[in-house]
Amino acid sequence: MARKRYSDEDVLRLLREIEPSLAEGLDVESACRKAGVSDATYYNWRKKFGGVSKSQLAEKKALEKESAQLKPIVVDLELDTLLRPEDWVVNHKKVERLWREEGLQPPKRHKMRKRLYHKDSSAIRLRRQYRNHIWSVDFVYDELSSGRPY
Repeated sequence: MARKRYSDEDVLRLLREIEPSLAEGLDVESACRKAGVSDATYYNWRKKFGGVSKSQLAEKKALEKESAQLKPIVVDLELDTLLRPEDWVVNHKKVERLWREEGLQPPKRHKMRKRLYHKDSSAIRLRRQYRNHIWSVDFVYDELSSGRPY
């Protein structure tokens, strides 16, 4: 059976559906089967979302979002205060390691583009694909008034 991902709101809704079935006298397994989840999932959800209301869940999500936005800023400031007063010269690898130790994903580094080469180490030239595609090549070649190229 394919695994489903339930949002927190869906989990609360399913828990609220299972509660009346349990109050009617059904056992946990049959009530969970009726809702379409396993009893182990029900117990995990009940442990996580037991006494949580929708408003509390929305508040929790807002706090998590704010925390996720502020954490990189705080870590960056901490790293600056830790490394700058002592005038350390720190390469990017150490900074990335410190980011990872704080549980953050370091910012991606942009790789420099390299020139394209053939196997025989000669440069690959762009071929003209349409009119005025490689116009700078026109200025590379010129000739004197006598007709001799230079």
